[in-house]
Amino acid sequence: MIKDIISVIGSLASISGVSLKDIKQNNPNKNEIEKYIKYLEAKKVLTEPFENEVLCAVMRSFEEIKVNTEKLRVNISDNYLETILLNLILALSESLIVFHKLDLNPIPKKQYKMYRELQKIRIKFANAIAILVSAYKIDLSNSRLSSFVLDLAFHAK
Repeated sequence: MIKDIISVIGSLASISGVSLKDIKQNNPNKNEIEKYIKYLEAKKVLTEPFENEVLCAVMRSFEEIKVNTEKLRVNISDNYLETILLNLILALSESLIVFHKLDLNPIPKKQYKMYRELQKIRIKFANAIAILVSAYKIDLSNSRLSSFVLDLAFHAK
């Protein structure tokens, strides 16, 4: 059931104009994408409640995710996948700039900025994951990413 819901979300999602229908279903990049999804599953920065987040740890995690996303982008052979990954890299770069401008003072205004940037990144990744797992028939049923995608990738209008 969760797999079906995520597939619907993936079919509705779009990143930089790229949607599920643009991605080649029988693409040789499936193994790399599966490894990347498993890698993201271990990253608590995507799924941890905001009150547990610490700015330094968030920045370190996002910098690592950015490096690994760039490595994946270089190793794939699909322009549409590359566009999705470039969009994620750009979003991470922009948010990291905001994070670096914040200091460690827990002032509510700065906490709000951190929360807003964290949510922007999480929403981008939730949409990207929904598209990727739908395109490559990857099952997230027993993954912590399933609730992440369900909570953030779909917005009722």
